[in-house]
Amino acid sequence: DKQSYKLLAGYDQIVEADRSFFPFMEWTTIDWVMKDYFQMNITVCDELEFISPDYHVTFDIVPYDNDGEEGMDDIEVYLVKDGDDKKLEINNFKTLYLNLLGGKLFGSLNISDEEIADIIADQSRHLLTWTVRTTTGTERTYSYYWLAESKTLLTVDGTAEFYVLTSAVEKTIQDAIDVANG
Repeated sequence: DKQSYKLLAGYDQIVEADRSFFPFMEWTTIDWVMKDYFQMNITVCDELEFISPDYHVTFDIVPYDNDGEEGMDDIEVYLVKDGDDKKLEINNFKTLYLNLLGGKLFGSLNISDEEIADIIADQSRHLLTWTVRTTTGTERTYSYYWLAESKTLLTVDGTAEFYVLTSAVEKTIQDAIDVANG
């Protein structure tokens, strides 16, 4: 039956309508959310930290105003390592940041909370955690855990509902390493 029925409260009637008029009634969770899971202006970022099983790097982001007008025009980025800050090539860092902004949810998880907890507890599945700290002190953490060849569980501040493509996570890791290595 391709019809939907709805009781009209206060009218004591039931209305019949073709489901093609209400496609959202068939939607799953992934259809209701923005697929871009990270959206933040680079000038409000204070620090980005990347931790993978083989690599740990922190970038200190310093916005500056180069024309005397109100607002920040650009940023400088420093690699924080062993107590020293090394200024980095800004275009390479911006490419990494664009990769983060381009991160897309790929699908909803269809597993239980217990299964999610088991995956997160298994450190052999951990691919990457990155944390963004803002100039106002807000912190948000994104962690990725291997599910299958092409699927990686994503947690945002410890909550998991979706997965992303493993290849995108691998690219983020490599981009962070490349930026740190100059």
